[in-house]
Amino acid sequence: MKIGARPTDEQILAAMRKYQRSHATYVIRNILSGRDFGGFDDLTTAHVLYRLRKLEKAGLVREVRSSYAVMKEWEIV
Repeated sequence: MKIGARPTDEQILAAMRKYQRSHATYVIRNILSGRDFGGFDDLTTAHVLYRLRKLEKAGLVREVRSSYAVMKEWEIV
């Protein structure tokens, strides 16, 4: 993958659909860094969180309650 390349919203949603449950932000980032989803090696969790918040505003995902106080989990609406 090219340095600085970022996943599209469709790739983020596809990564979330892979396991059909809610995912922590870092888990989505780890899925996207794998070879199955383009190998975004330099992708940061902060960028994934930024895109997930945009997808939340668009009504495509929502934040769900986590068992951890500081961890954000997301699911597809």
